[in-house]
Amino acid sequence: MPWSEMPTAGDEEVSSGNAAYNIVSDTVTGVNFRRSDNNFQAKWMLRGMILSSIAGTVLVLFLPRWKAPWFAGPMGSAILGMILGTLFSEIYLMIYRVARHM
Repeated sequence: MPWSEMPTAGDEEVSSGNAAYNIVSDTVTGVNFRRSDNNFQAKWMLRGMILSSIAGTVLVLFLPRWKAPWFAGPMGSAILGMILGTLFSEIYLMIYRVARHM
């Protein structure tokens, strides 16, 4: 993954209250409202949807015994890709943000 896509918070100006909130939300619990993190997750969700849609289309077209219409593969796989992209990006961000505070 290129460094340009990694979520960064070092260049953002934050108040002391926001800094405290960021530490608690990164290490304990809370909702993350960082624009960079949201953009990172959106990119990975889109990548997951595209790659899994292609794989789902290929599977449906080359496995006729499934007897599924051609559009069932990309639609079902896109949902799976969106879920996997979200999980991957969340796990990555969780490890990345906690490591920054250690």
